[in-house]
Amino acid sequence: GLEAEAPPSADVPPEAGTSWQPVPATSTGYIQGVEPDALLAFAVRHDVLVRMDAGVGEFVVEGRSLAHVASTVPPDAAFVDAFNAIYA
Repeated sequence: GLEAEAPPSADVPPEAGTSWQPVPATSTGYIQGVEPDALLAFAVRHDVLVRMDAGVGEFVVEGRSLAHVASTVPPDAAFVDAFNAIYA
């Protein structure tokens, strides 16, 4: 089976040419769950490395960082909405 790796910490730089870009939460509340297969597919489709800032059971506030992605540009509204849809 697949072994979980420790997530990259905030002080680990992403790949050359990219920087950590925040992905804000689109609503306030407790994270009930995350679809891991959907998260992986999303990261692959958008060619980004994801660093989760909030996990299941944590309380997030709309506009605060849900995660960071290693990217060359900040995420647009469609990216943010699609990313937030992976969280329940």
